[in-house]
Amino acid sequence: MIDDIVIDTNILVHADNHEEPRQEHCIAIIEKIYSSEQFLCMDEGFDVIESKNSSFIGYEYMKHLRFGMQGYALILKLVQEDRLRFVSKKIPATVNNKINRTGIKKSDRIFVKVTFNSDNKILVTHDYEDFTTKVRGIIKNEIGVNVYDADEV
Repeated sequence: MIDDIVIDTNILVHADNHEEPRQEHCIAIIEKIYSSEQFLCMDEGFDVIESKNSSFIGYEYMKHLRFGMQGYALILKLVQEDRLRFVSKKIPATVNNKINRTGIKKSDRIFVKVTFNSDNKILVTHDYEDFTTKVRGIIKNEIGVNVYDADEV
């Protein structure tokens, strides 16, 4: 059983985008987490009060998710149920160098770093601009982080 997971913002946003061909997969993963005991991981410092939030992932979620969106409802439920797992984004220098060499943009590196420090090391994203098939393979083989699409989890 998957105990925890890291979800890229695009998955949560795509759940409410009727033009997104993978919308059903995004909705399914949100429902799966919603009805399970699984934890959602993000970097330390998250607070639903914007002025108190120092989490980058939390900032991204709050920037792109709005009241009424399925991803927003999921985050609120997980906050209420204490099912957010706050994970350090600090990683060993050797791992950091490997991530940097992949060419992933800085903001997406934080998702990889948090995933590296999570229990299950699973990142779900539909970003193929930064997380190309080649990059996904490098991340898996060199640092042990698995990058999946929503329909693969």
